Amino acid sequence: SKLYFRQKMDAINDYMTYKKIPAALQEEVNDYYGYMWKSGKALEANDAVNELPPSLKQRMSFQTCYMSIRGVPFFVDVKDDMAFMGDVVKVLRPRIGLPNSYIVKKDEVGAEMYFISRGELNVVTDTGKVVFTMKDGMFFGEIALIYKTKRTATIVARTFCDMYILTKDDFAKVMRKYPDQSKGIKTVAKERFD
Repeated sequence: SKLYFRQKMDAINDYMTYKKIPAALQEEVNDYYGYMWKSGKALEANDAVNELPPSLKQRMSFQTCYMSIRGVPFFVDVKDDMAFMGDVVKVLRPRIGLPNSYIVKKDEVGAEMYFISRGELNVVTDTGKVVFTMKDGMFFGEIALIYKTKRTATIVARTFCDMYILTKDDFAKVMRKYPDQSKGIKTVAKERFD
């Protein structure tokens, strides 16, 4: 797989040189792929995970995501309901935040919740002052799943960040499938929001 990665990087670098991509952007691209390699995600590009039988792939996905979402206050009453939690895990989408990139901006309407798997994100003021740093296992944006509200803070990736996102639309589909769990989650959301 190291040879595969090296060949891929050579092809990307040749392409960027041919297209006269500025050196600073080339460095960012190389940093991104370097991170992917070090974090083991480059193997996914090599289809190593995709070669697993579907049942093993699903169990691996569930295990990596479930630990990230079970601590969310919304899910306190349903965290042991494996059917519900499994359906939530199935709709999570991986996202990588690049260092110094905006993840969400204050006052934009939220449409997803974020779970930090690895990395650090800064909550910043309008002047750019860091007021809090979020780390592995933390989450934010949960109110956006239930209510149409504006973001209350700007969040910027401090490091490369592996995250999972849960979109409002995907969450609504899961909630429709589980009306009893939906009532409890909405009750907890209302208590947290008010």
